[in-house]
Amino acid sequence: MDGKMQEMPRFDGLVLICDDNPMNREVIELHLNRMGLRSETAENGMLGVELVEKRIKKGIRPFDIIFMDIFMPVMDGVEAASKIAELGTGTPIVAMTAISATSEPEDFKNNTMPDYLSKPFTFQELLHILTKYLTPVADGCGTPRSSSHGGVSREPDSDDDLDDKLRNKLRLDFLSRNRDRYAEINAAIEAHDMALAHRLAHNMKSNAAMIGMMDLSVAAAELEAVFYNGTQPVPDHCMEKFKVKLELALEQLSLWSDSLAKPEAPIPKDKQQIMDLIIKLEPMLENLDPYSLDVAESLRAVPEAYKVLSHLEDYNFKAAAEALKEFKALIDKW
Repeated sequence: MDGKMQEMPRFDGLVLICDDNPMNREVIELHLNRMGLRSETAENGMLGVELVEKRIKKGIRPFDIIFMDIFMPVMDGVEAASKIAELGTGTPIVAMTAISATSEPEDFKNNTMPDYLSKPFTFQELLHILTKYLTPVADGCGTPRSSSHGGVSREPDSDDDLDDKLRNKLRLDFLSRNRDRYAEINAAIEAHDMALAHRLAHNMKSNAAMIGMMDLSVAAAELEAVFYNGTQPVPDHCMEKFKVKLELALEQLSLWSDSLAKPEAPIPKDKQQIMDLIIKLEPMLENLDPYSLDVAESLRAVPEAYKVLSHLEDYNFKAAAEALKEFKALIDKW
């Protein structure tokens, strides 16, 4: 980056994200939202196909672009892309997965998925894909509108476009979700479920890279290649290396987490203060604002708000928004 202020293009459209990895879904949703794009998500290929079919049956405009993870349970990205292409919507489908020794970008580029986005991706890589298939929104003079709230939006200085607070949330999420990951992979091996073992290693590779734990990402990639090739028995040194790197990463993240200043959130004292927090949260959740959990922390003392907080801790902004509506209706009756 040269430090110059650059306008971020704005787009107007709806994106479908098919990915079984919740961390990946939330990060790409945040990127897209910053550029004006709305999104829907699916945890596997079958759900993605169903969402496309649902819009066709209702006569609704199809998705403008689809990001399709390759390795997913139930139905993988290759099969899902083929089924969607047969529906004839004309929506471009972009393959999306982490590169490893088992795959190259060209492996997934075909007539159903003409393009590819690697994970973790940079802002410029995502922008390149979007401008290739979508037209930026222009003002009356034909000039692309700048992103955001009356001011000019600039491209962030970091390549991965993640601010510090979001990065911290991703690290905490990684720490809470992966304490038992080695045991889960080992259990999959013992059950001879190599597809599950491969998917767990694949997601670990992507998530570790996303938070900068590259040694762990490399160890997970090596294990992924073993599972992909069907090597039996799984070499002990590969599992041991992965275990050591995972334990080290979790230890580092635990020390980092313990060092964070954790001021207590103010406790709302009456109905009006709770409603004020709800009103503040509503647009934040709609805009996938990564700071919404900070605001919601004040509701932790209200037992009825547990669903809102639970969904936010999983970065599921849409589910949190639905839970907030239910919570608001409940508070309104107090």
